[in-house]
Amino acid sequence: MNDTEQRVHFAPLIEDIKLERIIGKIENKESSRLAVITTGVHGNEPSSVFAAKKVLRKIELAKLKLKGTLLILTGNIKALQADVRFIDEDLNRLWEEKRIRSLIKEPKTSEEKEAKEMYESIEPYLDRYSEKFFLDCHTTSSQTMPYISAADQAESYRFAQQFPVHTVVGFSNHVAWSLNDFFMDEGFTGFTFEAGHHHAFTSLENHEAMIWLFLCKSGLIDPDDLEDKDECRSNLAKYAPDGASLFQIQYHHKLINRDDFVMNPGYVNFQKIKKGEHLAVEQEKDVTSHLDGRVLMPLYQELGQEGFFIITPHHYNN
Repeated sequence: MNDTEQRVHFAPLIEDIKLERIIGKIENKESSRLAVITTGVHGNEPSSVFAAKKVLRKIELAKLKLKGTLLILTGNIKALQADVRFIDEDLNRLWEEKRIRSLIKEPKTSEEKEAKEMYESIEPYLDRYSEKFFLDCHTTSSQTMPYISAADQAESYRFAQQFPVHTVVGFSNHVAWSLNDFFMDEGFTGFTFEAGHHHAFTSLENHEAMIWLFLCKSGLIDPDDLEDKDECRSNLAKYAPDGASLFQIQYHHKLINRDDFVMNPGYVNFQKIKKGEHLAVEQEKDVTSHLDGRVLMPLYQELGQEGFFIITPHHYNN
């Protein structure tokens, strides 16, 4: 995000809309195809909620007939209302199968209650469909171009290749029990999409463009029925003018105490860094990069346990 990019604080706008667990549900019981979209999983990332509502409204106005079932969910409703990443714990870090089964009976934290409602919304659909796709929508605290975070496995990577933005693989190897993990374990194909900075107006536009392309690539919408499909694609492709590339996470700087960590200002996603470069201060000690690469998700918000990641180009062989 450059200095001239329009910024908007989405949080006050949340007060003007009704936050419901199921933003939209369009069922086609004649199809074996299901697409699930999750929005607002972190409470300080609400742009995808607005984008999803815009897409649903346009589907309704255009009277588009979907070739499958679409389910769009709101994630952390309480945190969205409070404009914080989470209340008690990160909703995107608790999707272990054993824990999900246990919290259905007795959720304890605020996020467990949110996860319970999300799971109960998804569960009736899990065994009905042979083709299942997911899109988990996010934004970042650092300036960034939009990109995909996908599981490091062939089917997810092949699906991600159909979209005109960079793809990063390996997140699940460093951070456990995300929604991405849950969907993969349930037999879905899909990815997490980082649309831009929390307060960039382009994040809303990027989320909307990605949702439309996702609906086309998952087979729910005939591309010929989407009049502005080329515009959606070009809106995202402009961030990777030389073509979308694949990157792999090589290093994860995990925090023990968020209060002890300060990222050096000014880093943006995909910025090149050198071995030995001073990146942050933690417990009053310098944190430097131990390899040449690019920085990903440098932490510039109050909550979070991932200080930053380092990524390098990756050549997929599967």
